[in-house]
Amino acid sequence: MVFESIVVELVNRYLGTFVDNLDASQLSIGLWGGDVVLNQLSLKESALDNLDLPVKIKAGHLAKLTLKIPWKSLYTEPVVAQIDGIYALAVPNIGIRYNEEKEKKAAQEEKQAKLAAFEEQKKLEAEKDKPKDPKKDSFVEKLATQVIKNLQVKVSNIHIRYEDKYTNPDRPYSVGVTLQELVFQTTDANWKETVIKEAVTQIYKLIRLDSLSVYWNSKTDLLHDQEGKAIVKELASNILSAQAALSENIPNQGHKTNLQYLFKPISAVAHLRLNTKPELTDFNIPKIFLTLVFDEIAVALSKDQFDDVLEMLESMERMALLAKYKKTRPDVPVKGNAKKWWHHAYAVTLEHTVRRRRNMWNWNNIKRHRNNLKQYRELYTQKLDSKKLGNKEQELLKNLENELDVFSICICRNQAEVDVARLGKKREAEKSQNGGWLGGWFGGGKKKQKEGKQGNADAEKGGLDLTNKFQEEFNDEEKLKLYKAIGYDENAKDTTFPVEFVAVRLVTKLNKLSLALVDRKNAVDSQLLKLSLTEICASFGQRPAANAIRLDVKVERLRSAGFPRKDYTPKIISSIGVSKEENASLLTLSVETNPLDGLCDSRIRVQSRPLEIVYDA
Repeated sequence: MVFESIVVELVNRYLGTFVDNLDASQLSIGLWGGDVVLNQLSLKESALDNLDLPVKIKAGHLAKLTLKIPWKSLYTEPVVAQIDGIYALAVPNIGIRYNEEKEKKAAQEEKQAKLAAFEEQKKLEAEKDKPKDPKKDSFVEKLATQVIKNLQVKVSNIHIRYEDKYTNPDRPYSVGVTLQELVFQTTDANWKETVIKEAVTQIYKLIRLDSLSVYWNSKTDLLHDQEGKAIVKELASNILSAQAALSENIPNQGHKTNLQYLFKPISAVAHLRLNTKPELTDFNIPKIFLTLVFDEIAVALSKDQFDDVLEMLESMERMALLAKYKKTRPDVPVKGNAKKWWHHAYAVTLEHTVRRRRNMWNWNNIKRHRNNLKQYRELYTQKLDSKKLGNKEQELLKNLENELDVFSICICRNQAEVDVARLGKKREAEKSQNGGWLGGWFGGGKKKQKEGKQGNADAEKGGLDLTNKFQEEFNDEEKLKLYKAIGYDENAKDTTFPVEFVAVRLVTKLNKLSLALVDRKNAVDSQLLKLSLTEICASFGQRPAANAIRLDVKVERLRSAGFPRKDYTPKIISSIGVSKEENASLLTLSVETNPLDGLCDSRIRVQSRPLEIVYDA
């Protein structure tokens, strides 16, 4: 029971941004096997707030989250994370009924997120000019490599949908993303699934993407007014019906899936090769080598979808503004309810204009705000200086943060940091004045000890990095065990890469890319225009020693077909048979900085072949 309560607390702390609070009934634990299973988690209304869009979750559900952590052999056995079934329906902010308690809680969470981002930015600015220790970077790099080597991830059955009936009530639409499966697993050199139990210098990862799609349904029936369980069931069934249609090789005509695809289901395979010690291969193999292959990406756009996209872009800003006045906004149409809407207009003007201006210049409010700033500054100075606050002071600090705005809090925190630095200098001056030759004999040890404590406090203030935390938490025996597991040598020399060494190599190939304009009538697509590109290849390389990059792109063929006739389909644009060179590519592009020959700083090369264009009236 104690272990279960610890897991529940950790989940609520680290996943609390996305899911509602977990209770023990949703948790099952296999203690010795290291399995933690979370079932039937509900997504929060604010789960998408980080996207900074005026949308909220109407109904959201995480069916199953499984973590397999081998506690007995953490360094040699894989850590497996599996997510099965994420279903979410998002709607505009104005589609959620106003709840004062939830709105206040969401506002405070947003404020704390902004404050955390502010502190993180200050930390990055403070560490930007500090020299980096290559050994620390090497340790972190090798530890991250060990985590990746032992990590396997599987995500399946994802359906996230957004519905809008407010932008244009006469033509509601829905847009969604579906994913059948994403797998990230460890393999051997032949890309066969395996488990690595010993320290190796080369790690192979297979990443498989199956049926990722984006759809946009115009003039469609909405799920918005259904109950939460019914919504989740419908979202899950849409994925299953889409898979069935694909398995039967049925083209998307809206017959089975009832989804009008913008991006038809995309599948891809990626091979990742990590070389932890490139010096062992004479720097012939990159540290990171990724190949990514797509079979086909098909994009189709109808006139209704195009109109909906434009309307949605126009409505986003308007919805963000309407969210401010949601408290008194009537949930009824304007026609036939003029009195309620006039009351709403009156309340908004009174609250956001008249009362705001009156309170802004009210002396009692000015005095209270000034006292709050002063009190917050004193408490935050005490927090930074002593690192400890009593329960009463912590509660008072929290209440002040709830009342003050982000701008005022940031100013007070900056002033508190200046005050702490001034206090530190004052103490140092007092120590030097109270010293003397006797102090050197009898107080030297204490002074050094205090200086050491002050140094530790400064380190905590700036934020300890991963290596320092590691040095504090682990004893010598545990360090040696971890070093051996991840292949790290504390006394190893820093490896300097040759100028010609390519540390990162990314290669991708897309067999076919098609863009189509369609006319949808009676759930059947009629092609108006289709543009196809075949065999698109791209390669990216980075040479860290020369601070150089190189990007190569090649397109083999281009073809555009017009509106099909009864007897033929006209070819409007074609690169086939135009060039005298049969194996010539349509387009070749190369961009390079700091090339090896040293003839220039940057180089761009473009080669293209002619096209045949036919006008079709």
